[in-house]
Amino acid sequence: MTKNPENPTVNFCRWKKIALILSGLFLLYVMVGFWAVPPFLKPQLEKQLTNISGRKVTIGAIKLNPLVLSATISNLTVHETDGTPFIGFDSLYVNLQLSSIFRWAGTVKEIRLSAPFAVLQLMPGGKMNIDDLIARFSRTAPPSEKERGLPRAIIARFEVIDGKFTFTDLSFSEPVHDVITPITFTLENLSTLEGRQGQFRFTGDGPIGGQFDLSGNLELNPLNLQGRFFTKGAQLIHHWEHIKNLVSFQILNGTISMSADFFAAIDDNGLSARLENGTVQLNNFELTDKGSDTVLIDLPVFSVEGIHSDLKTHEVIIEKVQTTTPRIESWLASDGTFALQKMLMTDLEKLMEIKDAKPPAPDDAPAPAWQVTLEKIEATNWELAFEDRILTRPAKIAVNGTHALVKDLSTQKGAQANVRVSMQINKQGQVNVDGTAGINPLQADMKVVAKKIALKPFQPYVDDAVNARITSGVASGTGRIRYHGKDAKPQINVDGEFSVDEIEVQDQLQTDDFMTLKQLKTSGIALELLPNRLRVSEVLIDRPHASVTIDEAGVINVINAFASVEKQNDSNKENLLKRIVNFLIMEFKGPMPIHVDRILLDRFTGNFMDASIFPLFRTRMEITEGAINGLSSKSSERADFKITGNIDQTATIEASGQMNPMNALKYSKVNLSLKNFALPSISPYSGKYIGYKIDNGNLHTNLKYKVSDDQVDGDNIITIDELALGKAVDSPDALNLPIKLGVALLKDRNGRIALQVPVVGNVKDPQFDYAKTIKSALTGTIEKAGSQPFAAIKKIDGFTGEQLKIVAFDVGLSALRETETRKLDALASYLKEKEALILGIVGMADRIMDGAAVMGKSPLKNAAGSKSQDKEKTPIEAVSVDSVDNKRLEALAQRRAAKVHTYLVEKAGMDSSRINIEPVQIKSNPPDKDGFVVFNLSAK
Repeated sequence: MTKNPENPTVNFCRWKKIALILSGLFLLYVMVGFWAVPPFLKPQLEKQLTNISGRKVTIGAIKLNPLVLSATISNLTVHETDGTPFIGFDSLYVNLQLSSIFRWAGTVKEIRLSAPFAVLQLMPGGKMNIDDLIARFSRTAPPSEKERGLPRAIIARFEVIDGKFTFTDLSFSEPVHDVITPITFTLENLSTLEGRQGQFRFTGDGPIGGQFDLSGNLELNPLNLQGRFFTKGAQLIHHWEHIKNLVSFQILNGTISMSADFFAAIDDNGLSARLENGTVQLNNFELTDKGSDTVLIDLPVFSVEGIHSDLKTHEVIIEKVQTTTPRIESWLASDGTFALQKMLMTDLEKLMEIKDAKPPAPDDAPAPAWQVTLEKIEATNWELAFEDRILTRPAKIAVNGTHALVKDLSTQKGAQANVRVSMQINKQGQVNVDGTAGINPLQADMKVVAKKIALKPFQPYVDDAVNARITSGVASGTGRIRYHGKDAKPQINVDGEFSVDEIEVQDQLQTDDFMTLKQLKTSGIALELLPNRLRVSEVLIDRPHASVTIDEAGVINVINAFASVEKQNDSNKENLLKRIVNFLIMEFKGPMPIHVDRILLDRFTGNFMDASIFPLFRTRMEITEGAINGLSSKSSERADFKITGNIDQTATIEASGQMNPMNALKYSKVNLSLKNFALPSISPYSGKYIGYKIDNGNLHTNLKYKVSDDQVDGDNIITIDELALGKAVDSPDALNLPIKLGVALLKDRNGRIALQVPVVGNVKDPQFDYAKTIKSALTGTIEKAGSQPFAAIKKIDGFTGEQLKIVAFDVGLSALRETETRKLDALASYLKEKEALILGIVGMADRIMDGAAVMGKSPLKNAAGSKSQDKEKTPIEAVSVDSVDNKRLEALAQRRAAKVHTYLVEKAGMDSSRINIEPVQIKSNPPDKDGFVVFNLSAK
């Protein structure tokens, strides 16, 4: 049986019918897609979005193109509660692909968002206009396990065109607005399929200039992000506007640019992230105290290059930090605070308060410490300007031309950085620092060289202390400073030398060459802290000079120059110098043993002028050399010293001995000698204080002192050769002393006066006064010699001075006894050696004894054993004493004086011009007394 073939007509009709049905369905699909769905979808979508966001959402129009599977939403706006636009866009275009069916993944050919915008506002009190949205979406339930996987999707291209972001800060009295536009973003080939990688780019322009660009590759499965970003020319002053009420500083100018390559990924091992080739650059940055026009920090160029960081290894490496011609200005204000410190520390304290206010973090395992390495830090032509305004006249200190280079600075344990710094101080002195430093542990080993740092700019510190003025001088030094951090007791070692050169100091009277110093050099300094110790090999004092003057009013320039001055301001704050000193004192905890091997003094000269006396007095002293060996702070150690010099290039000075200046009363031994000091040079003083000028004479002294346990045992040997007093001076200040007589008596046969004045006592005894002891000894010697001149005469030929004062006679007689002639011979030999003495002879007669004898009333014989050279008859007739004739007594007294005068001239060989017979004296002496002649002494 054969089948009937199909009728071609029937087949055609069937296919036609199918085509018509399909055409109808397609037409219906097109009609529904183009015209039916959009009007229905628009209100539904607005309603759903409004319900989700809690904000009113409006949509301008929705267009669907079923032919190309695209949709366009126009003018979508999410409104604020007050109706103002919050977020939205002009249009959103989405184009799907049918290939999604074959790829088994949702495939989007293109998403294009045109003119999107967003407005973010910070309200007063810290609230934001998105707080309600954050709260709403934070309540959304977390996805289930099944929902946590990424859906299969592909986006061929996502593009944002002409975006705009606005931020408004309403927390200040004046709103601050930031607008970033235009914003563009492109994303290509984004896929959730494993191993698929897309490309993206995000660009925009910031407010008041500034651009940013972010581009790279993005992989979602697994999450992997890499790319590069950069910002350029962002204005810092605009960003400061957002924080100005929170900080004390003000940014006046400056732009910032940044760039870096970034890498981030999340896998089973967690998050890993890296930053490579990062750069940061500041240009024309200026920072000041708020409300001030004075720029405190000025950074024309500051750059950081080669930033590399790795989150996994916790390591940051920076290849280079560089700044050129930066300038920092600061001052120590009258309230005792530093300008920058006051400004920045205030902000730091605010940050610490915010940190402390946060709840404590859970007790998780501590994260490993970050290791930071800066391969190179360089500052070129850096400048610091500082003023100390606590002083009456502010001190200005400038650090100029600074070049600093640090290599390989790292927080890694044991890492050492190379440090090199050079700078000028006040555009004159040079300081160079070269060495190594480490952070972990904190340590440094630096060689420091300072050359010719001028001292004159530091004069304001002197002004607040004394009346002297530094007119010139420089300080220099070299040394090695080592710091080793060791728990709370860091160890510091300083080795080197220090000197000040060409010092000139002037007093208020502007005395020429008031004080000068060629050099003060300290060599071989070895300072250690914890434990404390200071050792110095040598201190050289080279050619110091001082001019000491006393003006007509009696003011001594040295005392006036170095007297403490009264502060002219009311500030009781410490200036910078005092702070440094007090800091060092605090660091030098505990005693500081000191040992100086040697101190050398080379050619000290001193000029002295006294205008308070007439005529004006001048002299000059020179210490040609001096040395102290073994100076120590240990009370048991003693230093040997020796000094040689001269006064007015004629008198010589020598001193030597042992002592410990830190404990001189424990033990000291001093020998001091002065030779050939010409006394005529001090005639102005001798005329004023002793009433005579000095025509001639040389002074020699030899002082020997020993101090042991506060007990002083000293011997002052004073010798004066050929002393000749000059004219008398009528001075109200002159001591009432018989100077000429005392000098004449004290001179020996060679014209020398030799005095020995011992000093013994305890310095802690309130009755002990060294100066008073010396003065009393000298004036007492002269006063005693003048008031009791014969007591000052040493024993001659068995006769004391007091015995030589009187020549005894038999009663009523004038004949010399043999013993008395020997006495006269001894006196004559003494007077021949004392050519300046004048002998006065006073003949005496006794009214009772001699009177009876001359009147013959009570005959007496010659004293037993006496032999008179003149045989006079013994009176034989007694008379009444009341009837004694005074003339006969005076005649007896005159004969006695004449007998003594004749013997001294003719027998003893004295010059008669040095002997004066003075008026006789008649006295009433007790019975049984011899008659006598009394001598007195005076000076020519």
